[in-house]
Amino acid sequence: MIVGSYLPDRSEITVDLEILATSGDRIPVTTILDTGFTGFLMLSKEQIKDIGATPVDLREMELADGTVRPVARYEVTVLWDGRPKTVFALVNEATKPLLGMKLLHRSLVTLELVSGGSITIERA
Repeated sequence: MIVGSYLPDRSEITVDLEILATSGDRIPVTTILDTGFTGFLMLSKEQIKDIGATPVDLREMELADGTVRPVARYEVTVLWDGRPKTVFALVNEATKPLLGMKLLHRSLVTLELVSGGSITIERA
């Protein structure tokens, strides 16, 4: 099971993940659960650098404000429910790290939407 929290100011749902760096280190990343993001993960250039990932390709992506931009895509390994899972991460400096719907596929997500409430993500 993966756990997260609903921030006391009721602005975001956060989920702490670990990403496996190419060095073998585990890099902690606090992500924002974003049901409007259809990808796996969105990370910063600094986080990608810490992981040691290399770009796979560029993709055009429509951002929340409607603009379309080329975005670098990287293959990364995230620890998901205690198991390594290889996914694609996009890079965007304009946002906080995001956890998207593709990573949640085949999961049961329970949200306790009260100030400081808990979030659980389990295999469906």
